[in-house]
Amino acid sequence: MFGGAVDIDAYKLKGLAALRTGTDVMQLYSETPAIGGMPIPAMDCSADDLFRMGMLYSTGQGGMPLDYVSAHMMFNLAAMRGSLEAKIYRKELSQEMDHADVAEAQRAAREWLNHAGWPHAA
Repeated sequence: MFGGAVDIDAYKLKGLAALRTGTDVMQLYSETPAIGGMPIPAMDCSADDLFRMGMLYSTGQGGMPLDYVSAHMMFNLAAMRGSLEAKIYRKELSQEMDHADVAEAQRAAREWLNHAGWPHAA
């Protein structure tokens, strides 16, 4: 499902009208330092924005590298903000990943949540 090029619009997911690409996606990132070499999403990103970033990382589209760890992190954060689609994609993606990579994605998500001051981030 996540390998190769994917026409994301074909999924017809709720709230996924026009996919952000290139520079537009990077505007969703903050200017703060990276977590594990990856730019940190801005703290005010919506669940839909985080889900879109996860889709871009999971498919390598929109100028993003193919990166399952970053995709899992974005899906995890989007799921915590209420995205049902992100929960589904996170689960499917985790089945294709090594346990160590899933753990790395979870650590990165916790680090982002701690940085954001999320109350349940411990």
